Amino acid sequence: MAALCNRAQGLSLKDALTTLLYQSDVRASIVERPTTSQCLNIFSAVLRRLNESYHSDKKLFERNLMREAMKKLNLAGGVKLLGVLPEQQVNALVIECLN
Repeated sequence: MAALCNRAQGLSLKDALTTLLYQSDVRASIVERPTTSQCLNIFSAVLRRLNESYHSDKKLFERNLMREAMKKLNLAGGVKLLGVLPEQQVNALVIECLN
């Protein structure tokens, strides 16, 4: 997990680890999906959004909400090649899926 979190952009290693390790269901939803965990831009955007939720209402850590959000992100990844999108578009897509 530390190696994966160390790659995250826009978060310190401590914040990334704290966010990712907070709840096992959420962690599994991210790590078990290659589209999310292997693409640095997507992983970083998801982790930043989760970190925002962690420091506020923790709403994204609700199992059903996160599962549905990750399904939307997977669907978007089936239509678009997310790994080549500019960071701003990836951030906008992640925010849309996770809202």
